[in-house]
Amino acid sequence: MRTGYRALAGLALLAGLVGCSGLTQVQDTLSRFDEGAHAAAVAQMSFFRAARTAECDAQFYGAAYDYAVGNAPAIDMRGTCTPQRLTDAQLAIRQDLMNAITLYADQLQALATTDDNKKLDSNAQALAGKINGLAKSGGLRDASIAGGVEAAVIGLTGMALDNTRFNDIRGAATAEQDNLATVLATLKRENVTMAAGIDSSLGTIRAEIATVLAKTKERAGPSVFFDVARARGLLQRANPFGVSASAGMTDSGPAPDSVAARLNATLESLTVANHAIATAGTGGIVAAVNDLVARAREAQGLDAALNP
Repeated sequence: MRTGYRALAGLALLAGLVGCSGLTQVQDTLSRFDEGAHAAAVAQMSFFRAARTAECDAQFYGAAYDYAVGNAPAIDMRGTCTPQRLTDAQLAIRQDLMNAITLYADQLQALATTDDNKKLDSNAQALAGKINGLAKSGGLRDASIAGGVEAAVIGLTGMALDNTRFNDIRGAATAEQDNLATVLATLKRENVTMAAGIDSSLGTIRAEIATVLAKTKERAGPSVFFDVARARGLLQRANPFGVSASAGMTDSGPAPDSVAARLNATLESLTVANHAIATAGTGGIVAAVNDLVARAREAQGLDAALNP
């Protein structure tokens, strides 16, 4: 009886959220919010992996340069690399942050269902429990991840673990707004740092190639033209985003059309969409979620470009 009453109360609150637009619309909107969160998470992790790839390429070409100019007696052609800018352990932490966000979005969508049972499946519950436990034990903290982020993750995953904390969507979105914003703000700052790292790595490779080409020209004369053409292709391949989509850093941060800036805009739209769910009317919610989905689909294009 109590479960049935709770289901009826949830439906009433859900109807209050959507007004005359109907239950189906809000369910669709929450489904799209969930879709956008997952797409953003995939693109974010691809960006992190691209930063590691750029660092490893810079390490290999740096070793090749040292070998070419006589600063090293040998070269390891395997290109073995241990990224330092974002280690394996740090990458795993960032994956947990993204999982916390998508689990929250999954649970928010579940609250919009008409089922009495609004729990996530057993795999999602297990993942939420793992991340929640890591955050409580300090396992998600490193030089860039502060305790406040861990507290935010505890809140986001706690909602996924205990779906009875909230009877309605607005209450859940309101309660978790600051937690979501805290995690996303940290990720956006890291994207700026990673973009600078990628540009630095590419700049190092360019400088080394230019030095070698200058020495080649002294010896080969005009035929260095063909070496220059090959070097351009090498530099393009070393850029994880392609020749026309570099990290794009300026003095004030990522260029507006850069990969990092577009990814950060996607993360910001996730914050805005959640805030709209918490505070706006139906039209505002739909508009904010549509913007999130549009940006997330662009982010999916980024992921496809990085993983051909």
